[in-house]
Amino acid sequence: MVEVFSKSYGKEIKIHDIKNVENILEAVLSAVSLSITTKISEAAIMVSSLENSNEKKYKLIKKEPKWDKLNEICVTFLNYGIMESIDDIIQREFTIPLPLQYESIKIALNPFAKGGDRLAYYGKSFTKNGIKDQIFKEYLSFNNKDNISINYKIPNEISTIASFFAQKFDKKIKNAIGEDEPRLSFLKIKNIRIREKDENGKEKIRYMCAENRFRDNDKFQKFTNNATFFMTEANAKKDGINLKYIEMLLAFSHFTYQESNGYLMIVDLQGVINHNENGSKKFILTDPSIHCKNLLRFGKTNFGENGMKTFFEQHQCNSYCQKLGFAFDNKK
Repeated sequence: MVEVFSKSYGKEIKIHDIKNVENILEAVLSAVSLSITTKISEAAIMVSSLENSNEKKYKLIKKEPKWDKLNEICVTFLNYGIMESIDDIIQREFTIPLPLQYESIKIALNPFAKGGDRLAYYGKSFTKNGIKDQIFKEYLSFNNKDNISINYKIPNEISTIASFFAQKFDKKIKNAIGEDEPRLSFLKIKNIRIREKDENGKEKIRYMCAENRFRDNDKFQKFTNNATFFMTEANAKKDGINLKYIEMLLAFSHFTYQESNGYLMIVDLQGVINHNENGSKKFILTDPSIHCKNLLRFGKTNFGENGMKTFFEQHQCNSYCQKLGFAFDNKK
């Protein structure tokens, strides 16, 4: 009978063994948890599908604009301070904002690249410390619900939390292995709020994320993603990347899980390897994702405990895991 219902429903119906009374609570909790996770996943897919049908029209222009032809725009910058402890990360829904800043920017009229759900624009920021080359990003969807400040706080919060863990990881690496190991850092994101007028002359608010631009000679690399991908030995050799650097990044994801007592894991590691004149190396990473027990945090790329489980199904603890003291033989 269950098989008949399962076929009609279109999905497998999980059968829980409750012959033993002690198993009833566990079975109920398991069923509810599975139902919630499934519904959230289905909702995310449905929302993603709707957003794809509501993408704003755009034309990619990879060439930089002529900056002297563009006007400066006065904008409001919002940034967040790095938290002091892991308890702060767990207990606070959002990190603490720093005082607002007011600066001028120039932004290209057309994006030069398209990501999974955002467009990227060349830009410049005019500060008291000089002119900075920047990248401005905004969501593809033109729905009003997407162009709200809270959606732009999420990447900001993720990068702030990633920076917190990167600092802790660097200290551990330095103490356990030595000074010669590459350092980890994440590009700091700021939220910007732009007041402009629509085609009818009505004032509207436009939100974007801003981050410093990589140097032109830096080669952008995708080291891992938020699912099962990580750079293979063959691809690392092809791009002249030492395989131990990939092992280090995988160990970093494992480290974030251990340090947060299984609450979260930082994944989707991408960016550049900066080679300094003194011979030292540094990962400069951007746009990470966070898997978290709380599925209501960190946006659509948070796959929760299932995402963490998927990581450990692929991950083989390496020398970094061992030297940092959290290697294990069995897969979680």
